[in-house]
Amino acid sequence: MNTRRKTKTPRPEGRTVRRRWRALFLPIAAAVMVIGCDLEVMAPATVDEESLTDYMAIGAFVAGIQGQISYLSHGHVGPVGGTQTFGALRTDELVHSGHLGQYPMLRVYSDGDRLPEDAPDMDQFWMGAMKLRYLADFGVQRAKYVYEKYEDSSRPAEVRRVTRDRMRVYAWAGLAYRILGDNFCHAIIDGGPALSNLVFYHRGLAFLNEGIEFAETADVGEVDEHGLNAAYAVRAQIRLMLGDFEGAAEDAARIATGYGGLRTGGTGLEPGDRQRNWLRWIDFLEERNMTLWGTPFADWGYNTRFNTGVDMRVPFSDRQTGSNPHREWGGDDRRRWFRQEKELGVNEGWRVVHGREMRLIQAEALIRAGDLAGGMAQINELREWWNAPTGGRFAADGHPLEILEVPETQEEAWELLVRERGIELWLEGRRLPDIRRWQYDPGYVPTSVVRETMSGRMENDPLRNVLDIPGEFCLPIGATERRLNPYL
Repeated sequence: MNTRRKTKTPRPEGRTVRRRWRALFLPIAAAVMVIGCDLEVMAPATVDEESLTDYMAIGAFVAGIQGQISYLSHGHVGPVGGTQTFGALRTDELVHSGHLGQYPMLRVYSDGDRLPEDAPDMDQFWMGAMKLRYLADFGVQRAKYVYEKYEDSSRPAEVRRVTRDRMRVYAWAGLAYRILGDNFCHAIIDGGPALSNLVFYHRGLAFLNEGIEFAETADVGEVDEHGLNAAYAVRAQIRLMLGDFEGAAEDAARIATGYGGLRTGGTGLEPGDRQRNWLRWIDFLEERNMTLWGTPFADWGYNTRFNTGVDMRVPFSDRQTGSNPHREWGGDDRRRWFRQEKELGVNEGWRVVHGREMRLIQAEALIRAGDLAGGMAQINELREWWNAPTGGRFAADGHPLEILEVPETQEEAWELLVRERGIELWLEGRRLPDIRRWQYDPGYVPTSVVRETMSGRMENDPLRNVLDIPGEFCLPIGATERRLNPYL
């Protein structure tokens, strides 16, 4: 006889959800089967309550959040390539060069046109975002429950495991909300009214504050320094987005430049296509849809084919060969095709939190405060790390980065910072939120990019300032939400 209990699971807001969470939480249920093979779970969709309170279950919650972040950020969503593809094309990181009949929405992104709110692609983005929000909330809540069940266990390994994994849930949940705040125009919580996207940031900040407080009381640093560092690093990112430059710099100062941080990618718990690096897939394997041509990054980067350029942090190549001469051009047979080579693994993810950005967060806070020498010192510390044999090894490989002089004016320093953040964080999903906040403070971004296609040769396609678009630098509320939500 099946003795599996039927439970009611409270949301953090106090609302009650019955069995619906099981369907939403398939990644976590599957992870429980993988991580705890002795749980004797019959099927992921019907995993029982007891299995989700095993001391190893928190690791499954981490994997579930990570998997949904990977799907939303660079998976087969909206129409393909996730928020990182949207952000790269919407800003000045990449330009559309594909055939219009394949993924027409990519051209809409790249041209800066208004996004069609009723399009299925926009609905897919929004549904993926709301699922991620639920996974983050549920993961934090359930991790707390499991931790409290085992914190006094007589088995030290169990205590260490639940302590480590609970800290990591906080870090990934904070990152989830940072990604939502970065990419969406509005926030909606459990069918409520449309709110500012900043609400997402504040919810992520609350989780991270709670996690860091937990770390202090549970001596997490002795068990999992990585998870604690990740929480501080994500909190620095969110504080930067909220304009708390002093607080962001304080958190960033705790993190070493070489800290590896958090990386997206397939968790092995779901079909590979869902979490695949589709930004890479559509850029090369399917008709050369995106190019560095027409962006400032083509001037800032390094062409690996000809072994020439400026900065190896932006590697690209045209990959023209005698046997494949068509590769000189994009899928539109019109624009030059320069392929990004920062991340070529189709089944690999992207590093979205790391110590290198921490130096740039400190640099921005100092430059905004008028300390140009201090800001340049942080940028040069990052560049020295890349040159060092224990860092990026650029000097040993024959591509050292130049150490920058202190500029004479704050405007010059700002332009250097905009370029440095762009180069260091290229294609990692950080350019879009940077452009969103910079359009209001300080009110300008000194870069230009090619947008729409004109008649004739590609040289006729005009350059425009990156801020000069008729649309928004964010994704709208999906059609299903607008149809069902009584507040909209």
